[in-house]
Amino acid sequence: MALDEIRDLERTADPSGSLVFLVNKSPETKKVCGLLMKAMSDTTHALNDSGTDMTGERWDKLDRDMSKALRKFQDAARAELGVDDAGAQTSDDAGAQTSDP
Repeated sequence: MALDEIRDLERTADPSGSLVFLVNKSPETKKVCGLLMKAMSDTTHALNDSGTDMTGERWDKLDRDMSKALRKFQDAARAELGVDDAGAQTSDDAGAQTSDP
C-alpha cells in the first residue's frame, strides 16, 4: 500500500473514531477505540518521520500494537452490538424477529 493511501485512511478513520465516541454505550468500546486511534496515529507519525524505511524493531512493535488494538476494538464492538464471535446474534437477541421472511 502506498504511503499516501495509508495517510488517507488515517484521515478517514479520525472522524469515524469521533463518531464511535459519540454513539458508544460501553466504556470498554470507548477505551479500546481510543487505543485504536492512538495506534493509527502513532503509525502515521512514524511513517511521516521515516519516509520509506519500514524495517526494524520499531515497525514490529507498531504492527503488534495496531493488531492488538484492532482485535480489542472488534471484540468490544461485537459485545456492545450483541454479536458473538461467529457473527450470530446472542441468545438475548435470538427471540427477536423482523417482519422480513
